[in-house]
Amino acid sequence: MPKMNLQPRERMTLIIGAVAIFLMIVYWGAQTPLRKYRKSETDLVQARSNLADAQQWQMEATEARSGREQLQKWARDRGTGFDLYTFLNTAVRDLKLGERAKFQTLKTAGEARELAKVRITLNGVNMNELVDLLHRIYSSNNLIALDSMDHLRPAQDNKGLDCQATFISPKIG
Repeated sequence: MPKMNLQPRERMTLIIGAVAIFLMIVYWGAQTPLRKYRKSETDLVQARSNLADAQQWQMEATEARSGREQLQKWARDRGTGFDLYTFLNTAVRDLKLGERAKFQTLKTAGEARELAKVRITLNGVNMNELVDLLHRIYSSNNLIALDSMDHLRPAQDNKGLDCQATFISPKIG
């Protein structure tokens, strides 16, 4: 190959052009891995956040599952013969409130079909009798909860209180 005779100015232009092309190739070549590296950093932060969320959800699910299992165990321990209506009726009669109480079994729908629901209407009871009844219900450890208290007001004859409360308890079997 013959030797090229280039003027110093032409040589300088070729060198500058070659350096510029080299720098552009290095810049573009470095940008793709750098862009991927920066994206991987943000992806890593996001993945750590997602992992923390997933671990939190798993912990909450485990706690809920263990709580539900404990409730099911308590419900099984009270026996398959347990009836909410009968239990509440017995508690009311033991406290000598039977003649002032009315009971109503309510139907439940959807997921609540697994719950027994009984409404008690008490007329002319005093606060101590109501507290004694609630204490007896809750201290029985029969998984009975007060679902709602529709009213608690002075009786129409001004002798005590009128109260309407709805109790729920899980069914077994």
